[in-house]
Amino acid sequence: MVLREGWDVQNVVAIVGPRPYKAKSQILPEQTLGRGIRRMFRGQPVVEKVSVIGTEAFMDFVESIRNEGVELEYAEMGGKGAPKSPMVIEVDSDNANKDIPGLDIELPVLTPRIHREYKNLEELNVAAMPQPGLHIKKFSEEEQREIVFKDIDKEDVSHTTIMNSEFTPSHQSAIGFFARTIMRDLRLVGGFDILFGKLKQFMERRLFERPVDLDDLNILRNLSEVEATRAILETFKAAINELTVKDKGATEVRRNKMFLLIVSSPDMPARLRVFSVCFLGGAVF
Repeated sequence: MVLREGWDVQNVVAIVGPRPYKAKSQILPEQTLGRGIRRMFRGQPVVEKVSVIGTEAFMDFVESIRNEGVELEYAEMGGKGAPKSPMVIEVDSDNANKDIPGLDIELPVLTPRIHREYKNLEELNVAAMPQPGLHIKKFSEEEQREIVFKDIDKEDVSHTTIMNSEFTPSHQSAIGFFARTIMRDLRLVGGFDILFGKLKQFMERRLFERPVDLDDLNILRNLSEVEATRAILETFKAAINELTVKDKGATEVRRNKMFLLIVSSPDMPARLRVFSVCFLGGAVF
């Protein structure tokens, strides 16, 4: 952390000074050390210690504060000091009075009861999906160029974006938005183009009270309404789950054990380096 003006933290327990500190003025090491030795328990009889490490120039400055009544203690580091290893607790396998295998707690691996079969989305039957039959609202030309963001649960307007005259909305961007949202929420790994086509059929033929033309700006503005968004997402998520999610009825305990097999193989010297082959005018060198 770089200490700058206004830095006032009292609970410092370590100071590290890796900078060279070669300037004749001792302002920088003085600030570094001074801001790190502020007392945490002021007015209380508590012994406080702070660990300091740094370059020789910084440690020479630290040594100079002995004249101000500061007590310094040195501890060996690196190869001179003994390393502090973590505590390791091992199984007491040498104790004959303990049944080690009997004390082992086996954690069973259960097979999932509910799983998803990633079938082809071509099997989605748009004609069999529920038909919301939403009423088509009439919007003015100004409203048709607005993108209204609403809370899908409370239906409160969050904010509105007005598109300029240079931008013309298209049904491709709207359908792509719904397709990406469904794939993200259901964690589908493929089939965007198929889902795109199914969504287009649903919006044109079943979403509203009559078949519509998705290139109509008024229809595109209706797609941004909360009831239309909810109907599209809920209908397709339910249809995809019904197609792909299967319930086995019960779980099973797997007792398969995995073993790590390490096979050593001799090193083979490379015959060619990365840049050993050059192509120049069709010739290989």
